[in-house]
This record gives sequence, C-alpha cells and structure tokens, in this order.
Amino acid sequence: MKDDSEKKQTNLQWRYQPLQRSPDGCLVEWLKTNPVLSLNEALLAPARAFWLPLALLAQPEAVRDVEQARRAGREAIGVLERQIERLRSELELSPGGARR
Repeated sequence: MKDDSEKKQTNLQWRYQPLQRSPDGCLVEWLKTNPVLSLNEALLAPARAFWLPLALLAQPEAVRDVEQARRAGREAIGVLERQIERLRSELELSPGGARR
C-alpha cells in the first residue's frame, strides 16, 4: 500500500509584477494571452526541463529513484534541444548564435 504522503499536495504561490514595457512585462503578457498554452503549463514546462531531473536526484536516498531522474533528464534534454531548434528557426540564428 502506498504511503499517504503521496496523496498530499504541495503549494506554490508566486506573484510577479514587472513593468509592462519591460522584456519581462512583454513575456508575462504573451504568456497570459497565448492561445496554445495554459499559463500553468507555460510556466511549468520550462521549469521541469531545467530543474526536475536535478530535483529528483536531490531526493533523500530512501526515496530517490535514480532511473526516474535519468528518464526525466532524457526528456528534459529533448525538450531543451527542440526549444533551441525552434529559437534558431524563428529568429534565423545559426548554431553558436549565443556568441556576441
């Protein structure tokens, strides 16, 4: 039988109010009005890609599942690689385009 702690929810509340005409303000408005993504998914997908594998790996040893962390890592790498290709395509950037 599974532990009841697996059924408990965790809470995160975050408020951010950038200036409307700032780059972050532009991002927030775009995220809020994007017809394809829900705001939650638009915020959670990149957070998962950046941090979920490391968060899973950082679990206490008694509950750590290294294979789950590796699976999440492989998925994260795929998500990040697809986003890199999307940015290159949309912005017409060549590989190494981050150089100044």
